[in-house]
This record gives sequence, C-alpha cells and structure tokens, in this order.
Amino acid sequence: MRWRQLSTVGLALLAVLALGYLQPSEYAEPMETLWAALGACGSVYAAQAWWRRLEMDRWRRRERYNGLFAMACQQHLVLRMLGLIVELLILAGGLAAMLTPPSIRPELRANEVFTTATLIGIGVVSTFAVYFAERQAIAMARYVVVHPEL
Repeated sequence: MRWRQLSTVGLALLAVLALGYLQPSEYAEPMETLWAALGACGSVYAAQAWWRRLEMDRWRRRERYNGLFAMACQQHLVLRMLGLIVELLILAGGLAAMLTPPSIRPELRANEVFTTATLIGIGVVSTFAVYFAERQAIAMARYVVVHPEL
C-alpha cells in the first residue's frame, strides 16, 4: 500500500515537472512549476486519504456503529474531502499560472483572474473547514455530556 501511494505521488510530481520542462522558457517560471508540483502531489495523497476515510465510513455504516465513533468518522470524511478540494485548487492555480502564455492583450488577463479565483476558493474552503470542525467539536462535546457512560 505504501509503495503504491509513493509511486502515484511520484508520478504526479514527474508529470508536472515534465510539463514545466516542456514549456517555453517564458511560460513557466520555477515558482509556478513548484506551486503546481505541490498541488499535484498533495492532490494525489489527499485523494488516497479521502478514499480510505470513505471506505471506513462505509464499513461503519455496514456494521451499524453510531454515536461518537460515527461523528468522528463523518468529521474525518468531510475534512479530508475539503482538504482534497483545497489541494485541487492549488493544482489548478499552479497549472493556470504555469501553462498560460503571456497575454497578447495585457488588459485581458484571464489566467491571473483564474489564479486569483483559486486562491479565493482556497480561503473559502479553508474557512468552511474550520467552521465545520468547530461545529463538530461542539456536537461531540454535547454528545459526551448527554451520554456520560462514555
């Protein structure tokens, strides 16, 4: 399992580095390639982590485990999914910055607008993740108070 994870992350990194290498020198700056590479590696790893949490939540539902364990499983599943979305936004922003040629019309900077939108999206998703985690922590605390036998 570990070798498969490592190899898929390595392939994602290799793909982004190859894209950066094949671009004309005025397209991809090293920082943009690094940005896209971090997004690619993070996306692959986050997808694998989210998939494991999804499988665990499916197992929990099949076995009919509820209570605090169910709340923790659901919280992990949602937070891993939000982390995956953030990593995909990082990848999209890096690729947009890396693969878009300099604009022919300087007033039309669609790649900069898209890159800025991905950064705003990262902020929105991260803010929601913090809100969700805090809300789940309060719900778990209430559950423990209502069920003191735990």
